[in-house]
Amino acid sequence: MTIEDIVTWFNRNKEKKPRQTQKAFTMIGVAYKYAVPLDIIETNIFESRVKALVEQVTYEPKNTYLSLDKE
Repeated sequence: MTIEDIVTWFNRNKEKKPRQTQKAFTMIGVAYKYAVPLDIIETNIFESRVKALVEQVTYEPKNTYLSLDKE
């Protein structure tokens, strides 16, 4: 994945599905973080370049929960 791939994906999906996009973005960052010491990649482009190019998503949690009352 290139820097452009990640930034394009994030910007395309952050308005449609903000919570899912932010969660996936975090998981991608963790994958890059662990890939460096495992010698899968040499440089963590996520920390050094990607985070600076995207505006993080803020979202309000929904107040809809499943009812535990059985009728």
